Amino acid sequence: KASKVLSFGNDHGGRLKVFKADMIEPGSYDAAVEGCDGVFHVAAHMEFGVYSRQNP
Repeated sequence: KASKVLSFGNDHGGRLKVFKADMIEPGSYDAAVEGCDGVFHVAAHMEFGVYSRQNP
């Protein structure tokens, strides 16, 4: 599923690195941002569910 994203790093001299992190775990992003001058964070915590209009 992520093969296109992962191959992007190889196509660009290995400048892209992918890290696994948990948005709700403190320190989870430390390794990913180490040595960075800036970060574009484009993820968000989302919850999905079905709710009754009568009992929100």
